[in-house]
Amino acid sequence: MANITSRTGKGSAITQGEYDNNVNYLNGTHEADATTSRTVDQTDHGKTIEFTSASAVTVTLDSIATIQAAMDSSVNDFIVCLINTGSNVVTINKDAGDTFNVGTSVVLNTDEVAILQTSGTTQWNVITTRRNLFDGVTAGTVTASKAVVVDASKDIGEFSTITSVRVKGTSTLEMYADGANFVALNYSDGTGGVNFYDGATGLVASVDNAGEGTFTKITSTVFVGDLTGDVTGNVTGSSGSCTGNSATATTAGSLSGVTSTAAELNIMDGSATTQATVALALDDGVVISDADTMKQCLVSDFAEVVHKSTGGQSDLNDDVISGIKQNLAGHTNFPLPTADFGILTVHSFGAIITQSCQTVSTTAADNRVYVRSSQNTGSTWTAWQQL
Repeated sequence: MANITSRTGKGSAITQGEYDNNVNYLNGTHEADATTSRTVDQTDHGKTIEFTSASAVTVTLDSIATIQAAMDSSVNDFIVCLINTGSNVVTINKDAGDTFNVGTSVVLNTDEVAILQTSGTTQWNVITTRRNLFDGVTAGTVTASKAVVVDASKDIGEFSTITSVRVKGTSTLEMYADGANFVALNYSDGTGGVNFYDGATGLVASVDNAGEGTFTKITSTVFVGDLTGDVTGNVTGSSGSCTGNSATATTAGSLSGVTSTAAELNIMDGSATTQATVALALDDGVVISDADTMKQCLVSDFAEVVHKSTGGQSDLNDDVISGIKQNLAGHTNFPLPTADFGILTVHSFGAIITQSCQTVSTTAADNRVYVRSSQNTGSTWTAWQQL
């Protein structure tokens, strides 16, 4: 980086960005110039020249050889400060035989400053900065159109918008919203992703550079994409909002412990299911509630329950619904009290009801069949007749 020496060429040097607020560090003559064209020569050594024109200004530097030939031999290098306080640009051009350390020409916008110093016999060292950058600056506070200076704790208050930031390195970059919650960009773990931390619970979400990650909670009105893995907690949403790839019969595996397909689960919704004729076999299964616990049982179990059931009424006169029932010999109006129990078959035909009772006993003579009927839905019955 180029150094600029003091006005006399003696003493300490300053570097880029050290130009003072009042544009008078050269301690020389301040000259206001409202023209649009000027040549800078040896007579301008040590001056601060302020261009105030509203039109574009062109400044031509005399050749370094000419300037040095005309200068006092006690002065080491020529130096001049140019300021643009006008509303247009100031373009600074050098002699064809000289060079700039910053390109082929120098352009100053409004409130910009250029300090030019000769270096050797053919080169101009140029430092550009802005006027009054530090005037009114409070350390640690961001002020519009001013330089930013950290405070004693190396902190800076909030910026309004930072369009782009590039941080190079191999460690993790952490960005804090407050003292506890922060976002960490992972450079060191190889994923190049982002971690989100909550001060109370620690890591709450992690996303890698492919957009995949893990989350402790997802709250969204619309979720697009595949959700893979176990879900701890409730999955809520409108009906049909959780869909999968029907071509592969996506399972509900994201609900802990559930391996059924969507089609299998939909069978439980009777209103949305088309019933079909099924050829039942004894080893087919049926879903049933067993003391409030849902289980599967065999169709053959039903026959066993019907065979052993004591579902008949205690008074056989009240058995008026078609079906096969078991009645104990002690029930009222049982045809043969000496038997152990009976198998009652009931047939209903409107008001006409018939009963057939097969008595069962360890005494062979008591194993008989009795029948009777009612013409008035069971209000009165004929007497039992043995077949």
